[in-house]
Amino acid sequence: MNSPVISRTTTLFWVALLTLAPLLWLQGRLARQRTPRLPEATGDAHGSHGMGPDRGRLLVVGESPVVGVGVSQFEESLGARIAAALAETSGRCWHWTAIGENGANLQRLNEILEPLCLPDAVDMIVVVSGVNDTTGLTPIHRWQQGLQQTITQLRRLSDAPILFTTVPPMQSFTALPQPLRWVLGLRSRALNEAMRTTLDKHPSVLCAPVLPLLEPQHLASDGFHPSAQACQEWAERLIPLIHPLLR
Repeated sequence: MNSPVISRTTTLFWVALLTLAPLLWLQGRLARQRTPRLPEATGDAHGSHGMGPDRGRLLVVGESPVVGVGVSQFEESLGARIAAALAETSGRCWHWTAIGENGANLQRLNEILEPLCLPDAVDMIVVVSGVNDTTGLTPIHRWQQGLQQTITQLRRLSDAPILFTTVPPMQSFTALPQPLRWVLGLRSRALNEAMRTTLDKHPSVLCAPVLPLLEPQHLASDGFHPSAQACQEWAERLIPLIHPLLR
């Protein structure tokens, strides 16, 4: 059963959506037309940081930040920044691999994971998803089913700890005009609340805290995707959560 907090947030979202539907539809259409479509990062979607024989392996899966949309080089992407921070704080060499797709919602991510085979064991998995489920108005129950399926898919590949990042606060996305920005901020909050109640039932699976409101420097030139600075700060926020999960 959903908590009262989830119910209030979801109810407020639907009241706002239905009340403002014509305006929101127009704003969404204009935002899609006016927002530049940034490419994925250049370079390899894998790499290593640190020195020494003790080696850790990080797998990052998910939507556009995973494939570096918003940054120039893959080395600036979230996965590479997490690996670099882990190498610095742990003294180990960390290898990272990013698997994802720009525009993927959770259902699409699960389709990508289904045939996946890993050549090597991994020590940590990070999942980045939710923005496309927010804009696509994925129903809460389907979102929760998708999260369960993602865990099942990843457990088929590895018994490593899994950290799900929360949906960024979309009320900070400057590519979105008001009130669309506020309404999608409500929806992202509802998905985060549903995510937490779903993941709390699974051992070795953690939901990261919600990110603070974003400043202009945290957004790429499109006002929608995370900048290199955002990826760096995002990684630094995740490191204290990851370390206790590592064996």
